[in-house]
Amino acid sequence: MKEWYQSKELVGLSGFPATPQGVNKKAKAERWLRRKAQGIEGRAYEYHLFSFPTHIQLELCTVLPIEWVTSDLTQLSDDKRLFIQLILEADDALLNTLYNQVIHKGMESMCATTCHQ
Repeated sequence: MKEWYQSKELVGLSGFPATPQGVNKKAKAERWLRRKAQGIEGRAYEYHLFSFPTHIQLELCTVLPIEWVTSDLTQLSDDKRLFIQLILEADDALLNTLYNQVIHKGMESMCATTCHQ
């Protein structure tokens, strides 16, 4: 499952800017999780999948690997079932809250939010 995307890969997706520069500006304004692009010289960045709105994650067809969708869900591990449940039932506000907790407080806070309700 691909997790990191360069701005040129995001150009023109639903509601995204039409240029890589526009995508970078949006990423900066919305404080997307980024890293230096692998194997590229200069100041190129890649942005993490979970920085994007849910509809973009689904548009990229990488949120739920096809084998998860087509398999018997009872055969999946608990963490994968929880992940699927979060993506399918959550709205952008909840996903952004979880994302911010992971980024700012660590994975333990996400588990406290999703596992102990």
